[in-house]
Amino acid sequence: MKKLTVFFVLLLSLSFVAEAQLNINHFIRVGRTRISIGNYTGAIEYFNIVIEFKPYLAEAYLYRGIAKHSLEDYRGAITDYDKAIDIKPYYPQAYNNRGMAYHNLKKYDDAIANYNRALEFDQNDESIYNNRGVAKMALKNLDGAIEDFNKALAINPKSTDALMRRSNAKIVSGDTKGAIKDLNEVIIIRPHYAAAYLNRGLARFELDDYASALRDYDQSIKFDPQNALAFNNRGIVKHKLEDYNSAIMDYDMALQLDPEMASAYFNRAMAREILKRPGYENDYKIAAQLNPSV
Repeated sequence: MKKLTVFFVLLLSLSFVAEAQLNINHFIRVGRTRISIGNYTGAIEYFNIVIEFKPYLAEAYLYRGIAKHSLEDYRGAITDYDKAIDIKPYYPQAYNNRGMAYHNLKKYDDAIANYNRALEFDQNDESIYNNRGVAKMALKNLDGAIEDFNKALAINPKSTDALMRRSNAKIVSGDTKGAIKDLNEVIIIRPHYAAAYLNRGLARFELDDYASALRDYDQSIKFDPQNALAFNNRGIVKHKLEDYNSAIMDYDMALQLDPEMASAYFNRAMAREILKRPGYENDYKIAAQLNPSV
C-alpha cells in the first residue's frame, strides 16, 4: 500500500509539472498575440507571469522587451534584451532589437555595435543590414549605409524597405537619378505604395522635372489621402509653376491634416502675399512660432 501511495503522489507531481508547462506555453502564446494586436501592456502582464515561473527563459525577456519597446520604454526594453542575451549569448534577434532601442535613444554607435554582434550569429537577415544602414545614415556615413542596403538586397532583391532606404541615402548623397531608379523598382513591386511616389516626386523636383513630380504627388495622395506632406509638396510644385491658387488649396489641405506644419504656413504665406491676399502676415507669424528656422 505504501508503494502505491508513493506511486500515486509521483503521478500527481508529474501531472502538475505537465500542466504548469502547458500553462507557460499558453501564456507565451497569449503574450505574443497581444503584441501582434497592439495590446502591449497586456502582453507585459503575461510575460511577467512567464518570467516568474521560468526566469531563465530568454524568449520571455525578448518578447517583454518588444512590448516595452513598442510603448517607447526603450531603456526598459534594453534591460530585458540584456537579460535575454545574458541567458542566451548567441541570440541575434535580441542584439538586433537592442540595437533598435539604442537607435531610438539616438545612441547610434551603440546601435551599430549591437547590429554587428547580431550579424556575427546571423548573416542572412536582411533586417539587420537595413537597421545598421539606417544607423550609419544617422551618423552621415552614406557610403557605409548604401553598402548595407546593398547587402540587404543581395539577400532579398525585392526588399522594398532596402530599396526605399537606399533611395533616401542616394538623394542625400546627391545621386538623384540613382534614387529614382530605386524608387522605380519599388513601384514595380508595390504599385500602390504611396511613400514611394512621394519620394520619387521629391527626387524629380530636385531635377526640376516639375510635371513628373506633380504626377507622383497626385499618385501619392490617391493612395494615401491623409498625408499632409504630400499635399504640402504638391503645393510647392504648383507654386513653382505659378499656379498659386491651386497651391494655396494644397497648403490648406496640408494644414487641415497637420495644423502644426510650419512649412505649410510659410508656403501659404508666400502664395498669399504674391496674390495680395489677406492673412499672409499671420501665416508668417504662425510659421515662425512653430519653427523659428523656417
